[in-house]
Amino acid sequence: ARIGSVSPDLLLPWVPQILGHVGLPHGKLMVPVLERMASRYPHALYYPYNMVRDSLARSSTDAEVQAGLGRLRAQLEGMDGPLQPFIQQMERLRDPAMRLGDLLAEIAETYVGPCVAAK
Repeated sequence: ARIGSVSPDLLLPWVPQILGHVGLPHGKLMVPVLERMASRYPHALYYPYNMVRDSLARSSTDAEVQAGLGRLRAQLEGMDGPLQPFIQQMERLRDPAMRLGDLLAEIAETYVGPCVAAK
């Protein structure tokens, strides 16, 4: 995978797009890139990651992707201090339809199962 050889510095402007690709079939190629970026530039990943953290967790059933997301979460967890209230307030500003979609997906996954919820 060529993306693994690209310096994290060059990928910083595309953090949201890289996060968006985690749930796609090639997502397992994106997670190591995000981990490298988080180790060098945790502040650059903290906000975009936290804005999509819950949907990322549901976006892929691939065990390798899920393990990588767990490592990424652990890398960024130590930064939760003063930024967390800001993240929570920004979450409230998101489009209500998107929030409802996320809630319905979470309910479906909880009560029906991940296979049906993903459809």
